[in-house]
Amino acid sequence: MAESNSTANTFQIPNISPLISIKLDGTNYLQWTSQFLPILRSYDLLSIVDGSELCPTKHTTIAEDKQVVNPAYVLWNKKDQLVLSWLIATLTSNVLSTVYGLNTSRQVWISLAARYASQSKSRITHLKRQLQTMRQDSRSCTDYLQLAKSWADQLAAVGKPVDEEDLISFIISGLNPSFNVFITTFNLTTRESPLPYADFESELLNHESLLANQISNTTTESPTFALYSNKPPNQNNKPRFSSHSKPNGPPRYNRPPPISRNHSPPFSHQKPSTNVQKYKPPPPPFNSSRPPCQICGKLSHQALDSLPSIAAMVAHNSSIS
Repeated sequence: MAESNSTANTFQIPNISPLISIKLDGTNYLQWTSQFLPILRSYDLLSIVDGSELCPTKHTTIAEDKQVVNPAYVLWNKKDQLVLSWLIATLTSNVLSTVYGLNTSRQVWISLAARYASQSKSRITHLKRQLQTMRQDSRSCTDYLQLAKSWADQLAAVGKPVDEEDLISFIISGLNPSFNVFITTFNLTTRESPLPYADFESELLNHESLLANQISNTTTESPTFALYSNKPPNQNNKPRFSSHSKPNGPPRYNRPPPISRNHSPPFSHQKPSTNVQKYKPPPPPFNSSRPPCQICGKLSHQALDSLPSIAAMVAHNSSIS
């Protein structure tokens, strides 16, 4: 009994603040447990939260049926409250509000696991959909790989680990079109043995680095090409103009004078050039042997044909007046 009291009184409280860098916010349960579980194991306290070390009875009976406080209970209670304080210290305010009223570290541990790592069908379906439909968009390959790994890790936390080949296939499906060459050359179906995820990640990052170097070289060469393309033409290559044309516009030609209907084209007293074709007047618009009407000027009839119409018009006007 004295040994038990000594053990309870000499229990040391370790400071784990430097060891905890992540607080549970509801979206990083796997990261939070990955840093918390090693601490519990190192101090031999994991049995407190997993239920393997049950709480002893509070009182024990000694000689003459006298009951006293059980030293084992005192020690267990100190361990439990220590772990409980660690848990509360690593929760954000939003998560902390979900565990109010819970008095033991095991109660808090079970509540957090049920809320953020439960194997509910809806949560598993949501995580799988996020992994299958993720897209790289404007992310770098490093950020894109971290996103894919986070979805896969969350599935593993709820008991649905993702196979490495499936994870690689999901990542390839969401790459940008600039990685089409990499997608074409990287064919999982033609490989004799599965490619480890670490090797795939290395190949993808190397390809991204190669693309970045190509873009950098293209950007460097562009100003030189622009200067060459804007260079003025050689003076010896200027276009030549004839003596009959002007350099500021297209060559002009002398048009013949307009031809009157009742006149024939004028004749030039100069000898025409042998290289210029003689001018030919266009044919008359209407070919008729009858002269035009002296009254209305039309070619379809003569003045005699118009006289009856004129007489009828005059008679009609006289009757009205």
